[in-house]
Amino acid sequence: VKYLRIEGKNAWPYVGSMEVVYILDRNSLVRYIRSKPGSDTSNFDLKNIVMEEIPFTKFTANETTEGLRIQVKLSTDGYDIKKLANRIKQKYRKVIIEKSLKELDINFSIENPNNKYCISKEYHFFYTKQNKNL
Repeated sequence: VKYLRIEGKNAWPYVGSMEVVYILDRNSLVRYIRSKPGSDTSNFDLKNIVMEEIPFTKFTANETTEGLRIQVKLSTDGYDIKKLANRIKQKYRKVIIEKSLKELDINFSIENPNNKYCISKEYHFFYTKQNKNL
């Protein structure tokens, strides 16, 4: 075996999940996988990140659900992603109320993860009226 691919998935009940992919070679040590703790996001300017708004509609047998998906690209890792997602949710509070949205999905992709063995890192947050967290 020349390379080992490790995919990590972590779920936060009713709020979101994280997906991380590492590629390790024979000389890699597990200690390099550890991530740095999240930085404070209270002074983080949301204008500095790329956000794409994608409205969506889900159809089921019983109902139609209107929602909004926010795609966020962060240049580097190390932020407190849960707090950042909450700040983005608050930024879109007016839109959620005006359009009577039932779902808000926020997806983060990290362009340069803080670990040299990490090849991709994504965070997914979902807020719904059904779970009373929207």
